[in-house]
Amino acid sequence: MGASAESLENLPVTLREHLAVVSPTDTEALLEQCGIEVPVKLFQVLMISGWYGIKGK
Repeated sequence: MGASAESLENLPVTLREHLAVVSPTDTEALLEQCGIEVPVKLFQVLMISGWYGIKGK
């Protein structure tokens, strides 16, 4: 079980190519562009954030 030596060696490349890190300001702007009128950040744990919003009519 666990990660193989090869997958651990490739981890930095995998994260760089597949993980998108978006700032809270950019995330809020993206939500607003999608029609969420007042996005509210509910929580943040390390780099994971939870947002709440109601789409406008």
